[in-house]
Amino acid sequence: MAHETLILKGITFWGYHGCAPEEAVLGQKFSVDLELTYDMSESIETDRLGDFGYVEAYQIAERVVTKERYNLIQTVAHRIAEEIFKVNPACRATVTVIKPGAPAGGVMDYAAARVTRDGPAFQE
Repeated sequence: MAHETLILKGITFWGYHGCAPEEAVLGQKFSVDLELTYDMSESIETDRLGDFGYVEAYQIAERVVTKERYNLIQTVAHRIAEEIFKVNPACRATVTVIKPGAPAGGVMDYAAARVTRDGPAFQE
């Protein structure tokens, strides 16, 4: 089976995720990177959009980050993958959620969590 990878890097939203009470009130910037591996051969051969592409993937990430609330960025990443599989179950999703303003008690560029999940219909 053919597999290609669609990559979205640095898509950024304002969200309210985190364990600290002020994170639920003030919110902060979150960035998401997506690597979505699935069979795109039909779209490639016809040069036409299929049922799933970067617009749909972006909208899913936006909805999870901006409309839902979780304590852990690992959970945010997992939820994005779950929602992608509702639209494209034959996909492998690697989702990275980046939290530049993570309150770690010291200086760092960012905290991030990455999950890789296979949709229920994904086949190697």
